[in-house]
Amino acid sequence: MSQEKCTIQAAAKALGVTTKTIYRYLSNGTLSRIREGTRTYILVDEVRTLRGKLSVTQENGVLTDT
Repeated sequence: MSQEKCTIQAAAKALGVTTKTIYRYLSNGTLSRIREGTRTYILVDEVRTLRGKLSVTQENGVLTDT
């Protein structure tokens, strides 16, 4: 069973952040990477989960990276 994945650029757009922020999330373990050859992908489920967490954080007035 294959899970849906997206590019770093698509994840950044979905989260409303820059690709630099996505790379930071990958480095600190907030998101995990899937490598296929020279390409890097992120699981769409992880992006959706993080988007939900960021929305709650922003609603509470806290503007920190999770």
